[in-house]
Amino acid sequence: MKKVIKVICLLFIITLFIGCDVSNSSNNGNESSNNKTTLTIRNESSHNIIDVNWNNISFTSGLESINSSASITMDIPAGSGYIRFRPCSNFIRLKTQQWVTAEEGIENVIIIINNTIVEREDNGSSGTFASFASEHASIINWTVTPVGNPTTTDINFVFTDSPVLLTVSNISIINDGGSAVKGYLTGEGLMRTLTISGVIAGNVKISIDHPIINSEPQTITLSALGDITWTASAVNSTLLDNLYTSAITFTFNRDPGLLSETNFTITPDTGSATRGILSGSGLMRTLNVHNVNAGTVFVSVNSHGIVNTPQAVTIVSSDFTVTWTAEAIGSPTTTAINFTFSRDPGLLTVSDFVIAPGTGSATKGVLSGGRIVWTLTVSDVKEGTVMTSVSWPFVDQTPKEVMVYAAASP
Repeated sequence: MKKVIKVICLLFIITLFIGCDVSNSSNNGNESSNNKTTLTIRNESSHNIIDVNWNNISFTSGLESINSSASITMDIPAGSGYIRFRPCSNFIRLKTQQWVTAEEGIENVIIIINNTIVEREDNGSSGTFASFASEHASIINWTVTPVGNPTTTDINFVFTDSPVLLTVSNISIINDGGSAVKGYLTGEGLMRTLTISGVIAGNVKISIDHPIINSEPQTITLSALGDITWTASAVNSTLLDNLYTSAITFTFNRDPGLLSETNFTITPDTGSATRGILSGSGLMRTLNVHNVNAGTVFVSVNSHGIVNTPQAVTIVSSDFTVTWTAEAIGSPTTTAINFTFSRDPGLLTVSDFVIAPGTGSATKGVLSGGRIVWTLTVSDVKEGTVMTSVSWPFVDQTPKEVMVYAAASP
């Protein structure tokens, strides 16, 4: 019986022992350590900093940055690691990094002072670690090529390494016989393209103002289509055994596009002529002329993109003039007008005759006859006077008044 009681007591003691709290109670109420501490990044630089992390624990994300004179504090595991960051506006391609120790129980502060990383402890002492200067990559070299023909439209840049934070404002175009206006900068990596406009053919110097890009200017030659040039010459014809200028031809170095008579000017000098109808297309246009007085006239072409320097043209004419008379025929309504010339004027067409309203009016019809007498039919006659004229070399250009008649309505 005594043996049983001893066994029971032993089992009871073992049970009590297993149920007891055997943890160390000598921590005087303190929590067990979780090995955490804080790290403050203080930006005392004149620029923002980005991509801040400690042992891959990011202090910033995306486009977020630590602004100048600002700071960020984060909880991190105590211990040693790399602090890394990149300035926002100092054109540093590589992150600056330094091995630091974030100790538990002290104020761990990393200060960025312009180009230097400084660690400051709670007692205010500090040590200089890394400088941006040591992290600068080699100077980036570049080549430049004009693109576009016959007018340069772009400038291509090829770099030996990818530049960061490169904008249009970093690039200058310096006139050196030619000139151009900067447009947009596109591209990425090793190649960028600058669009240009307002190009004047000739050399320009290209320079790039960037801390880690070679600043030596490079010269390229720009090309431009330029203004359209032209020459003018008289077209001389023979009529009634007499030489006269019937037209002026204009030959262009490029197709000037759509032109009309109004784009051409004839200015009298020692001679004179009246502008007529324009014909032709492409590189050659022909301007008919009449009322020619022998001598020199100056001609010019007034249209965008065409050189407008007047050119002298010598024109010729005969000393004689073909006179004529006009008479209405038909009764009681005028049906035609007869034109009688002092001599054969040559080949005439309806377009050479003009019937302008006076107190009356009439519409031109069909031309017949030849040599001395020509007959022009008329219709839609309103009784009264009309003014007739004939536009043809050597023919008197003075209008003649003709009375036309219309039968009374029944």
